[in-house]
Amino acid sequence: MRDVVLDRLSERSHSLASLHLDGPFLVSDAAFERLFQACPALKSVYLGEAAKFGDLGMRALTTTCTQLTELTLNHCTRVTGTQIAMIASLKRLCRLHLIQVSDAVEDEAFITVLQAIGRHLTHLSLCHNPQMTDRTLIEGVAPVGWQMRSLQLEDCQKLTDDGVQALYGQKSVIPPLVHLNLNRNALLSDTTLAGLIQRHGGTLQQLHLNGLDELTINGLRQIIALHGPHTRYTMLELSWIRSLTNALFIDIVEASPRLEQINVYGCNALDHVVLSRVWFNATGKPIRIVGNEFD
Repeated sequence: MRDVVLDRLSERSHSLASLHLDGPFLVSDAAFERLFQACPALKSVYLGEAAKFGDLGMRALTTTCTQLTELTLNHCTRVTGTQIAMIASLKRLCRLHLIQVSDAVEDEAFITVLQAIGRHLTHLSLCHNPQMTDRTLIEGVAPVGWQMRSLQLEDCQKLTDDGVQALYGQKSVIPPLVHLNLNRNALLSDTTLAGLIQRHGGTLQQLHLNGLDELTINGLRQIIALHGPHTRYTMLELSWIRSLTNALFIDIVEASPRLEQINVYGCNALDHVVLSRVWFNATGKPIRIVGNEFD
């Protein structure tokens, strides 16, 4: 895809409401600018690996497309912190996904956006942002996330217990979540998981803990300990947690009546005794075990 494609859209699609572009590597920043200036009716924008999207495109997007309710920037690595901060003007956003933007983007940009529009967000993803620290959660998420239902923080490796504990601390306004993704945040401990489950476990349908190798058996048991047979999990991602044993796997599956899928890549304490068996949830539907080395 080259500029000519977006220019054609700019000329003929002034009422465009939704735009999804995955991999427009060759499209220039100026072409994005022209497109967004010509499409003020946009409500949903997804840009994946838009290598040249930068200041011109972002400025046009945030000043012209003020009706946006959903924005995803996925691996748009030219985007700077200054440009991320421009998103603060999009007051109608409900879903915001800033995934693997420039490695130079730090807390200040995320906090600026979240303090401006975070109270409206129902879905937030800040995955794969290596410079993001606890500050973003403490100052930008916990105090403003009144309507948050889904929070994804995968592979933000500077996050520690202090930041994640803000999601359930006394100053947090976040309601019980439906979807929580903490994959590959290896510094998180049992204490933090227990607090999260106490606050959010009664509503969580998807919980992602891939690679949290500091978790012990007692920590993992918190997934089901507080809510017993009333858990609502439909999907659990527990890959690469070495403390997941046969007995604990059985307890989790049997205490999760709605479970449809559980991921167990790299859980080398599990053996054929549990992984070769077909497990069913309370509705009689077989539970999909992803990462089953005996399958």
